[in-house]
Amino acid sequence: MRPDDWCPAPLGDPCGEHKDKASCMADDRCGGLPYRGESLVACHFDARGFADNCPTVGCVSRRP
Repeated sequence: MRPDDWCPAPLGDPCGEHKDKASCMADDRCGGLPYRGESLVACHFDARGFADNCPTVGCVSRRP
């Protein structure tokens, strides 16, 4: 709901062990769960779901 919230991964998702953006980004099998709230600017997401100008609010396994 808020940009500083951290959402849990689905039950059994190994990427759920990460509780912050830095540790999630360090794990190649994981991707970021983007904030879906309102923003004054368009978010710039990379291929793994991390944005350089919007918050990441969770960590989930990447889909092939």
